[in-house]
Amino acid sequence: MERLNRDVILHICSYLDLGTLASLAAVYPHLSPEIFRIFKSTVWAFKM
Repeated sequence: MERLNRDVILHICSYLDLGTLASLAAVYPHLSPEIFRIFKSTVWAFKM
């Protein structure tokens, strides 16, 4: 995934779950501001 460009990675983020997004932010620290912006704009639902 290192060779994927920024636009592709950020497009993939909209399909990932919360844990995967956190892992992706740890792997790509230079993209973490954009990834955390997705955290804020996504409505999360949790099963009870």
